[in-house]
Amino acid sequence: MSISAGFVGLYALLLTLLAIYVSMGRIKYRISLGDGGNDDLQRRRRSHGNAVEHAVIMIPLVMLYEMRNGNIAFLVVISYGFLLLRVFHATSLIASPVSKTRRITSGLSYLAEVVLAVALVLTLLR
Repeated sequence: MSISAGFVGLYALLLTLLAIYVSMGRIKYRISLGDGGNDDLQRRRRSHGNAVEHAVIMIPLVMLYEMRNGNIAFLVVISYGFLLLRVFHATSLIASPVSKTRRITSGLSYLAEVVLAVALVLTLLR
């Protein structure tokens, strides 16, 4: 479970850093709830929320695939590659609500989730 532990630990750091960034925005704009219609705070909140939404899918997939003794090299590439995609996605969302980087990282994130889900199901067939 060392691949999963590393992935979960690093993803937790990403989520915590994004949450801190949201809190800093709340302090900066003096908005305690919601986003007050502030575009910057909206993007900060969505970058964190989007990362959480994907964590709910990917963390169990990574852990279960590793528990099923899936291919470790594949798991390293897909899980840590996914983590990098999520970092790039969050930073592109914070920088601009519409960007090519954001669209690409979104699509590749979905692809990684589907590929790992299919790989997990295939472990049941061996």
